[in-house]
This record gives sequence, structure tokens and C-alpha cells, in this order.
Amino acid sequence: MIYPKRLVYQYPSQLALLLALTGGFFMLSGLVLAMLGHFIFHVPLSSLSAIMMQKEHANWSRLINTIVAAISFGLPSVVLAHIISKQPYQQLGFNTQMQIRQFGIVALITLASILLAGSLAEINEQIPLPQSWAIQARAMENEYMKAVMAMAYMPTFLHFIFTLLTVAAAPALFEELLFRAGFQPIFIGITRSPFWGILITAILFSAIHFSYYGFIPRIALGALLGLVYYYGKNIWFNIFFHFLNNALIVIQLYAAGLSGKSIEKVMDEKMPFWWGLMAIFVLVGLFRQFIRASAPYWKNPPSLFTLNQQKDGTAMDQGI
Repeated sequence: MIYPKRLVYQYPSQLALLLALTGGFFMLSGLVLAMLGHFIFHVPLSSLSAIMMQKEHANWSRLINTIVAAISFGLPSVVLAHIISKQPYQQLGFNTQMQIRQFGIVALITLASILLAGSLAEINEQIPLPQSWAIQARAMENEYMKAVMAMAYMPTFLHFIFTLLTVAAAPALFEELLFRAGFQPIFIGITRSPFWGILITAILFSAIHFSYYGFIPRIALGALLGLVYYYGKNIWFNIFFHFLNNALIVIQLYAAGLSGKSIEKVMDEKMPFWWGLMAIFVLVGLFRQFIRASAPYWKNPPSLFTLNQQKDGTAMDQGI
């Protein structure tokens, strides 16, 4: 990640400010959602969810969700970066110093992460829950599946392209801005440990999706995204990683719709446990290659377990 040369606030203050901004923009996004529901569908907010699940409103639903995500996930970190840094977009990790080779390695990391996530989904499924919790968790999964079914409606190629933009690309940008560019550097600064900062951010990233049966796989995905951001020091790699992961799901759904396959079967991502073990070894090798490819852009070699500090206690700039 890119640490600013001038920190107006210490890390606990940054966390409080980011949480406040996130809460405020979440409330604003709810207001925008209600207004869009009124002007587009002429229904109150209480009826909007059911309307947006209908196939004939699929594109409107995707567009509205994109606008809401931009406000609730994208804006908090951007505003915070403008407050704490004279170079806000460098603070967020937007820079142009990169290699095609790095993107190639990230693409392979993405594919390996899918194998790991599928294996972890099988483990997650086997963790017992009290009956009342299991019922609630299953109800949340059913709601998620309804949303997937609505998203899967792509009768034409143009629908497919629009879905790629709104369901794959937009969430990749906005979620990476909030979690990797926003929360992760703060948690690393508070804990003074890149390892714990990345892990805490990954847990938060998973929790915000409100899916018990996908909780552990999303922690793993969040941790891998965190490592890419920490070692690559460029948010474009994260956006590419996240987009590719989402896009592969959209492509699967589109192909299933064309062939008449069951969407439920397509969404069953559980894989054998040994696939996950194999993926871990592959990921270790890929990250070694990614670190080597990223090394020319470091000022100070980063460590996963220690954080270089300045005399005033703030993190050293390990940017470009």
C-alpha cells in the first residue's frame, strides 16, 4: 500500500473517520436507493427489493446497485484520502508503474484462489451450527441465490456486457477502494503488523457480504487480495484480481443460461479438499514470483510481519 508522506491523523483517528464516513455514505446510499425506486419503479423502499428481483428489471437493478455501491463503498476512502494526504490518489494506490508480467501473475493467482475458495467452501459447509443459527444462515443463502438468479438473466450479448460492467467491474473497483485502499493500511498501522492488518481487513471484507457458508472462502480471497495490494503497491492489480474473479462467475452464469444448465449447479463451488492444498502450494510459488516482479518499485523491502516505522511512530513511506 502507499503510505502518505504527511499524515494529518494518527491511525486510530483515521479508523474512526473512515467508519464515520462509511456509515454516513451508507445512509446516503439508502436515501438514493429510495429516491431511485420512487422515480424509476414508482414504489416505496419496502417494495423495491421484490421489484428489483424481477427479470424484466434486471438491468435497472444492476445499474441501481452500481450507483449505491459507488456511494457506500467507493466514496468513503476517496474522501478520507483527500483529508489525510496531499496526494490522495497515490495514497489510494493508483499509479502507472507496473509490468504486464505482474498482471499475468495476478491472473494465475486469481485462478488458484478459485480452487482454494472452492475447497474452503466444502470445509465451511461442514462446520456445525446451532439449529436456529443454521436456519437463519440458510435463509440468507436463499436470499443470495435469488439475487444470483436475477443477475443470471442475460438474454442477449449486450446484457452480458452490461452485467460484466455493473456486477464484475464496478464492485471490484468500489470494494477494493474501501477495504484494501481504505481499511487495510489503517489496520496495518494500528496493529503495526502487515499480517494482522491484512487478516482483520479480510475478515471485515467477508463479514460485510453477510454469507455464513461463504465466510471462510471470502476471508481467504480477502487475504490474497490484501497480499497483492501490500506487495504490489498498486490498486490496479487488486481491481484486476477482483474483476477477474467476478467476471468468471458472470461468464459461467451466461454460459449456463445459453446451454440451459441449472444455475444452482453452476453456483456450487465446493471442490475436493486436496485441490485446496494443491492451490496453496501454487499460490506460494506465484506470490514469490509476484514479489520479485514488484521489487523494482519498492523503496524499502516490505516484510509481512514487521512494519518499518519513522521516529514519530508513523509508517515509513514504502511507495514508489
